[in-house]
Amino acid sequence: MPYSEDIEKKIKSFYSIEDIISAMKAFAGVSIRQTEEIVPNVREYEKNILSVMTDLIVNYPDPGIDKKQRRQQDHYSLRLFTGIMRSI
Repeated sequence: MPYSEDIEKKIKSFYSIEDIISAMKAFAGVSIRQTEEIVPNVREYEKNILSVMTDLIVNYPDPGIDKKQRRQQDHYSLRLFTGIMRSI
């Protein structure tokens, strides 16, 4: 039969584990809220970067390619940008 001291230790350890779990839940909640606040800004940044990259590809093509290749490159760049923007 366990002694009362052993039972008291088990009860105390249970409360400390419960406190730890409670603290972890609170920390997770804060982390989730912070992430939710940041995500829209990251998405806006991504859109801006994609827009700039597309602008650079379309308006400043490789000078070493001929007009036919340039049109193909522009068409590919536009399709790529459109596809990426649809996925956002």
